[in-house]
Order: sequence, then C-alpha cells, then structure tokens
Amino acid sequence: MHENKKFIMTEKKYNTIFSAISIFVLLFTLAVYMMNIGFCLVDGNSMNPTMENGDAAMITVKGPESVGYDDIVVLFPLDENSACIRNGFDFFKRSHIDKQIIFIKRVIGLPGDVIEIRDGYAWRNGEKLECPYTNGLTNGEFGPYLVEEGKIFCLGDNRDYSADSRSFGAFPMSGVVGKVLFYI
Repeated sequence: MHENKKFIMTEKKYNTIFSAISIFVLLFTLAVYMMNIGFCLVDGNSMNPTMENGDAAMITVKGPESVGYDDIVVLFPLDENSACIRNGFDFFKRSHIDKQIIFIKRVIGLPGDVIEIRDGYAWRNGEKLECPYTNGLTNGEFGPYLVEEGKIFCLGDNRDYSADSRSFGAFPMSGVVGKVLFYI
C-alpha cells in the first residue's frame, strides 16, 4: 500500500535551508563588493605625513570621472594608452600579477587648470592652495603648467620627496584606478 505523506518541513531542514541561503547571499555580496574595492600598500614616504611607508590602503575602484581636487588617488602613472580599470580584479591583476608600478598621490589639478609651485606653495589658476596635509613648505619653483585634457596633475604630500607630476607631467586619467577610502 502506498501512503500519501504530506511534505512537512522540520525545524532542522528549515535551519539548513536558511543557512545555505544566508551563505549564498553573503558570498554574492562579498563578490560584488570585491569587484569595486582594491587594496594596496604604501611603498615610500612621498605621502607623509598623511600616509606612511607600509600603510595599507583600501581603495574604491571608480573611473576618473569621480576624481576631484584633494582626492588621494591610486593610479598607473605611465598608462597613456590603456583602458580604464574596470574593477578590483583588474587592479589586482595589473598591480600584483603583472607587477605594474602604481602611485598614490593627491589631485591638485584637473584639465584646463594652470599649476605653479612658488614661494613654498602650490598655486592653481593664480590662487594659493591651503594644503594643511603637506609636510611643510615646498622647495623650488615649478610651472606655470597647463593641465591637458584627459590628464590630472598630482603631487605627493611630502612635496620635497615625491616623484609626481612635476617629474612626469600630468598623469593620464586612463591610468586612474580609484580613490583611497581609508588607510591604516
């Protein structure tokens, strides 16, 4: 004889299904999150006193359209012809597997700006920039320098010990990975 049994969900089955769904949602959320987040280590003293050698930085992977004045950005400095970084996996591959050099710098100028260094300060479009994050006054003179379309002008906070746009010229926006969210 064939008995007709009703499907009854026991508490144990319910907990197992609920746990499996929770783990799936957590992993899916983590995957989406990791696609737009990257991590890197600061190598050098060019961003002192803001960031120090060995600090770990979490960055949000966003295109160059999100970049503004005083943002701390992570970029591939000599990446003139490359497509923009699409996600955290692209950044990881290029920085860790391909071993491409990355810079962490502060945005001082956007396309069309005229940048100068004089009297110990950075100037943008004739206005002296108040930069409380720098490591003292800046030695030397630079500019005037017109930031071209598709480029950004970046300096390190430790201005006298930074290889930045004064050495390389304005960096291509196509090399911008994203902005630093926080560092430790």
